[in-house]
Amino acid sequence: MAGKNSNKFPQQSQDSDDNGIMELVAKQMQTSWEKKKQEQEQKFLEMAKTDLLRCGATRADEFADAAKQM
Repeated sequence: MAGKNSNKFPQQSQDSDDNGIMELVAKQMQTSWEKKKQEQEQKFLEMAKTDLLRCGATRADEFADAAKQM
């Protein structure tokens, strides 16, 4: 019986270590996912800004041409 009890303690320690590792991996995955999402959002916003500026410049030119024709 003493052998059974002595085996429980290392198992609990092992479970605790496994839980700690799993928690660390989960945090790293969450951080990585958030970073990737933020990078994708930033890229989208930069592309949208570029498109809007290009569109605005085109419309401004069209407006200026229309004003000259009037």
